[in-house]
Amino acid sequence: MKTYEELSEDFALKEADNRADMYHKKYKSHIESFEKNAVWKKCRPITSFDVVNLGKMLESYDMVQMMCEADNSVADLGVLPRIAHDVITVSYGTSPLALVASVQPLAAERGFVLFKRVLAGTTKGNKTAADIMADAREGIQEMPNAYASGGIITESWGTGDGSTTTFTGTASNTPLRGRTIKVTTTVGSATITGEDNGAGAIVGAGFADSCTINVATGAYSLTFTTAPDNAATITTDYQINLELSTSTIPVVQTDLQDIDVRANPYVLKAEIGMFKAFKMAKEYGLQSAEDDMAQDLVNMLNVEIFGDLVRRANTAKQGNTTFALATPSNISDADHRQGFKLKLAAAESTLVANAGRGTRSYYIGGVTFCEYCSTMPGWVGMYDGTTIAGAHLYGTLDGIPVIRIPADTNVITAAKAVIGYKGSQFDAALYYAPYMPLTTTAMLPTTNPLVRQRAVASWSAVGVGVGQFLTGFSIE
Repeated sequence: MKTYEELSEDFALKEADNRADMYHKKYKSHIESFEKNAVWKKCRPITSFDVVNLGKMLESYDMVQMMCEADNSVADLGVLPRIAHDVITVSYGTSPLALVASVQPLAAERGFVLFKRVLAGTTKGNKTAADIMADAREGIQEMPNAYASGGIITESWGTGDGSTTTFTGTASNTPLRGRTIKVTTTVGSATITGEDNGAGAIVGAGFADSCTINVATGAYSLTFTTAPDNAATITTDYQINLELSTSTIPVVQTDLQDIDVRANPYVLKAEIGMFKAFKMAKEYGLQSAEDDMAQDLVNMLNVEIFGDLVRRANTAKQGNTTFALATPSNISDADHRQGFKLKLAAAESTLVANAGRGTRSYYIGGVTFCEYCSTMPGWVGMYDGTTIAGAHLYGTLDGIPVIRIPADTNVITAAKAVIGYKGSQFDAALYYAPYMPLTTTAMLPTTNPLVRQRAVASWSAVGVGVGQFLTGFSIE
């Protein structure tokens, strides 16, 4: 049986709603906690897909635990069985991944993630069945003409050669609607126009009395009193009589295209000496010390996963918009900074020029870029300073999330940013595809009998699915 990701988007939406209800019942307290406390819900509403993605990760951990119980190795999971669902829930609710990427859990180490495109399902107008109508990866497509519309514009009914006066043929679409037909051509370098009179004739200066049009069959016969100019096109505008038409209404098909991905393992370990552990146990309680260590490992693992995603996004971005760092001598620094927003709007124009659609869904920037954002009208700060080092939701600018990257030239430099688009579940620049959920080991001994260690691991794929939905920004 196919999963909801493998089917059409409409079916996937319905299936996601059903699965979300199921996960609400199965993991009631954790789903409710996630819906209440997710940091990024201030930026966008939580969807059924978010609930399904979290439910899948919780379910994947349950599978790991069942496997360990089956071979009597559950002790290797250490403290995780007690805190695993909490850690996974908090991690998903606080990580910026859900703000910028399409989250699509994998069923196998090597799988696929899905992205949307729109196809023509009918041959009509300037489109042939299966033509791409919208696919950001293919760039800007020719706009549909006379596809959805019942109005046909500039259809060719012949080409003049300077001597032929009579032209016959059949309109491409039938039946025609009377009193909507207008025929235009050039005679002696002057434009002449004839229109149907509602009684089957085309009348107008330069048109002979014998000009006819059968609105039911589309058959026409045009005779000009003087031959149209050489190479002059005889163009016709008309409307289809949709009420009498037996033609199928043109179809637009949403198609989900897959990209092959392979999950990458991430592993970290932490070591703690006996004396330090004793101090933490004595002053804070042993259980708290183990929880803190597991939580710190999980946080740092998420920092690296997000860093990998940003590095890929920074490499794949298309185009760059620059805001001048130096303030011109004739204006104040405050006035100069107001131009910052104009440049952000210009960056969106670049994004749309690349992909044919999209908008600014998020900014991922270095500390200088984010500092400029925080001085703009429309800024709402969200960061409380307590998050562990790494990418974090810094705030929103006019409702658009701003994710700050601490100074790290290997990810993104201080004065630069990546601006990206994220629409529906299958309509985004970036993807995050977890295969194995966050898992940690028990406290294990090392070669030094006074030191113990804990490891945490995840297995996930991150990357760029639609580079056209990414563009760069820099302050120089």
